[in-house]
Amino acid sequence: GQAEVQLSDLESGSKKQLWLDLRDWSTKEPGLSDVSGRVLVGASRVLRNQEPLQLIVYAYQAKGLVAADRGGTSDPFVEIRVHGACGDDKKKTSVVEKTLDPDWNECLTFEIEDLPGEVVLDVYDYDRLSRNDCLGRASLNLETLGLDRAWEGWVELQKIDPDDELEEVSGSIRFKVQKRKKVPPNELVVFVEEARGLVAADRGGTSDPFAQVQIEGGAGIFKKKTRVIDQTLNPNWDEAFLFLVQDLPGFLTIDIYDYDKFGSNDFLGRARMQVENFTVGDTVQDWYQLKGKNNENTKAVTGDVKLKIMRRPATEPCELILKLIGARDLLAADRGGTSDPFAQITLSGPAGKAKKKSKTISKTLNPQWNEVFIFELYDLPGEICVAIFDYDRLGSNDFLGQAKIDVLKVQKDSVSDNWYKLEPREGKKEGAKGEVQLRLFRRKKREFETWVVMELCEAREVLAADRDGTSDPYAVIELGAAQEKSQAKQNTRNPVWNEAFSLKLDQDDPELVVNTMTVSLYDYNKIEKHSFLGKVEVDLVKIAEDEEPFEEWIELGGKSELGRVTGEVRLKIRLDRRSLGKEPGAPTTKSVSVALLEAKGLVAADRGGTSDPFVQVNITGQKMQKTKVIKKTLDPQWNETKSFVLAPSKADPDARLEGKILSCEVFDFDLIGGNDFLGQVSFPLSNLNVQEVFDQWLPLKPREGKEKKDKVTGSIHVQVVITEGEEAE
Repeated sequence: GQAEVQLSDLESGSKKQLWLDLRDWSTKEPGLSDVSGRVLVGASRVLRNQEPLQLIVYAYQAKGLVAADRGGTSDPFVEIRVHGACGDDKKKTSVVEKTLDPDWNECLTFEIEDLPGEVVLDVYDYDRLSRNDCLGRASLNLETLGLDRAWEGWVELQKIDPDDELEEVSGSIRFKVQKRKKVPPNELVVFVEEARGLVAADRGGTSDPFAQVQIEGGAGIFKKKTRVIDQTLNPNWDEAFLFLVQDLPGFLTIDIYDYDKFGSNDFLGRARMQVENFTVGDTVQDWYQLKGKNNENTKAVTGDVKLKIMRRPATEPCELILKLIGARDLLAADRGGTSDPFAQITLSGPAGKAKKKSKTISKTLNPQWNEVFIFELYDLPGEICVAIFDYDRLGSNDFLGQAKIDVLKVQKDSVSDNWYKLEPREGKKEGAKGEVQLRLFRRKKREFETWVVMELCEAREVLAADRDGTSDPYAVIELGAAQEKSQAKQNTRNPVWNEAFSLKLDQDDPELVVNTMTVSLYDYNKIEKHSFLGKVEVDLVKIAEDEEPFEEWIELGGKSELGRVTGEVRLKIRLDRRSLGKEPGAPTTKSVSVALLEAKGLVAADRGGTSDPFVQVNITGQKMQKTKVIKKTLDPQWNETKSFVLAPSKADPDARLEGKILSCEVFDFDLIGGNDFLGQVSFPLSNLNVQEVFDQWLPLKPREGKEKKDKVTGSIHVQVVITEGEEAE
């Protein structure tokens, strides 16, 4: 049976226990159902707290656990779940091996709302090759826990599954639960400067040491590594690492290892300290003695490590903009006395490494890239490395030289434009020659970014590349390093695409961006090389100055092996400034309602001189929907509305209309065999305005490339409305 609660019966702030009659909702006739009885439910109506809360669970220790392994011990860990009105969240502690009295001393945090729920701690024995064994459960009702209050104590473990007669439980667990308002994280900056007197792990009496920096706390475990310093017992790293930490207990661990190319790395020592020992605003610089893995003194470990540790309020990163302009006098890596250079740009800093790569310029020693790259940067030491390579299709790429720049020397809000000498890599026997030209700029992180929204409409009288006097044209759209490609249209010199593309400008300052967008047309060939049909270059600065949407026919130019370039292409272009923050105007959900009303004058697909028409309606990236079938008519009336939701996602974070095509295909339904195509209409959603009703009769058209095969007549009446925000939701 089913029961229901009338929400209107619940007043704000009320809590009720209600006996509800069970009913059979499949029938409205009384006496025709076997359903009977009542169910007791508790219901409450509360104002939701707009600010999320933090639930902090400290898993300290357990004692007297069941022995789940042959050796009379267990490998216990705790799985902590928070059940509530906002769903379930689950986190785990680390595993403590071979003990019945484990000490975890770990702190885990959960985001919750001030609603009914409970926290459940399940203790398991970890098994690598089989299912983990249940060792017991403890729980706490969160309704008993007030804001900024804590509960701490020992709880006897109970069975996880009360009906499992084979489950053995013994012992208890000590934990603490605290509920509080969410506290913003702060930053822990760890400078790993050097080490001295390390153990020699290799035959030559040296080691190849690197350091692993690990933070354990309420947000989980995070690890970062330094580079490897070869053949030394006194390495000097001078590297900084940035961690976001909570105002909660945690540990900072520095592990030193000897790097081995073959086999596992050798442990050289550990320094471990509590995060709460470092208060916000303090900077501590000291030598720390290296100890064993369990923080014990051992003869197998020698030496100490020098650290500088700084804890400070969280800061907003700024942006480092690097324009790779060109290079000159590079090494010739290929037989023809040239190279095919590209650049690999790496930013190394406290937040880790970020890598980006330029396009390849073929057969030159003086390449011009004019590409812009943007990196997230903190006001801390770091290094930018621009390495130039010669691209090889077969085999490894050849190194041509590199330039390194200290990021702290790049001035804020001031443009630096210089040539930098290319040097060989440290410790490598290789040549390097020439210089690279860079433009560097550091600024506050932007709240907006600019996108170029371009609709590729059509082209006319393009070159004929195929024997039948036609081409299969497609377009390649380029803006700096960004590139998009259209569909290929078959057997035509007058292609119609009606495709929309969004390309992000690297940033807003005209001094630093590539201001020209290129649209190149090619003839698609399945076997041979694609033939160039011509290109156009669009000045985006001029479009920005005009402040009006751009729509023009532009003559194609360039040189083609097919002969003199002919034809022109029609483009629509506008610049779109989009918010990067959660401000008014941030991406919202959109709903597209498509009313399929009727059609008239359709082709007769059946013997009786009629058809059984239905419509398939689809939007790019959405699931296709169908109308009902209207039998034996050439003038069907469906009067159906299909709705599509365009929601922000990882693939489409802005839920944009650009690039979304609405298509309606009419078919004749056949019970046996394939359905017969009767015609189609399609158009970009970017042509429509939000909240305006599009209501038109549209002529049906044949499918692309099947104009001779498809017999199409008639038209279809559609209405389309796009809503957004609360109305769409």
